[in-house]
This record gives sequence, C-alpha cells and structure tokens, in this order.
Amino acid sequence: MQILKDLIPVSTNLKIINLLLESKNWYIAIDRKSNKFEDFFSREKKNLGFTMMTYCKTKEIKTCNLELNLYADLILDNICEKLKIKNFNLERIMWNLYFSSDEGDYHVDNYENNFLSVLYSLHTTDGGILSLTIIL
Repeated sequence: MQILKDLIPVSTNLKIINLLLESKNWYIAIDRKSNKFEDFFSREKKNLGFTMMTYCKTKEIKTCNLELNLYADLILDNICEKLKIKNFNLERIMWNLYFSSDEGDYHVDNYENNFLSVLYSLHTTDGGILSLTIIL
C-alpha cells in the first residue's frame, strides 16, 4: 500500500464534493452478498453507507455522471503518473459516502493479480472516498 498526497487542489476536491452532494444516483451500499432488506433494517448491523457507480466496464455503465468521471480520470492519471504505471485499463469508478456510525465490511474488489484498487479521500476526514479499479 502506498499513500500519495496533494494529487489535485483542495478547490477541485470541493467542486467534486458539491457535485456529489447534488447527485441523485446514491444507493445503500452492500459490501457482501446478502439480503439487502434484512441488512438495512437489522438493528444488529451497522449501516454500510452509500455508494454510487458512475462507470463500470463490465456492466456497461458509462454515462451516469460524465463530470464526476472526468474528475476521477484526472485523479487516476495523477496517481498512475506518480506510481509510474503506464499501461492500465479503467474497470470501475465508484464513489462512497460514510457517516461516523457507518461500518463497511472488509472485502477484495478482485482477486486476480493484475487488478489494482485505488482509494482516494476527498477530504481529511473519513467519509468521502473515490474507489477506482484498474487492470494493469
């Protein structure tokens, strides 16, 4: 795992956050295969936050939010440049929103060796995460 800082200006992060706040495409996150109804209404389980997929190559989701995807591409290009990754294909763009009472489940996005998951935090507190999955 590597941690990179200062990939884009704070003002750009704020623009992204405002776009996310205005988006109507959020849905309740489920990190594992389970009964969504039971997970959502169970008092024993914590909330898993919200998620929004704006691009997925395998599901042919490509136009959900072109402006958010452009920002994700910019972030990914900066990350790959700093890590000297030259050949890659974007598989998925997913935005996640967590509150302090939310709790995600540990999971692996893809078990194949040629996949890389990138997490980018939009601010200094937990809660707004851009998740990118690429094939190397």
